[in-house]
Amino acid sequence: MGSPSRLYERKKAPHPITPSLLALSRALMLDAGEIEALAIMAETPQALFLTDDAAARLAAEELGYRVRGSIGILLRAIRRGRLMAAEAVLA
Repeated sequence: MGSPSRLYERKKAPHPITPSLLALSRALMLDAGEIEALAIMAETPQALFLTDDAAARLAAEELGYRVRGSIGILLRAIRRGRLMAAEAVLA
């Protein structure tokens, strides 16, 4: 079985894969879903990339995207008064 990025290449992704994304996906062994999400980010670079996957986070940061994980989203909601700290613990 081929690497995840090779399998993804064969499927003809709906969003174009840039050479830099392809290189990062191979180096960091990203799966097809992560590659597709990063390809979508290329079309909407002002968006926030949400992931708890360390390799996908590294790739997104290398590509210049803003990245947050679950904890970051919870902290942001608390700081903005949209969530109480006690609620975050229960979430």
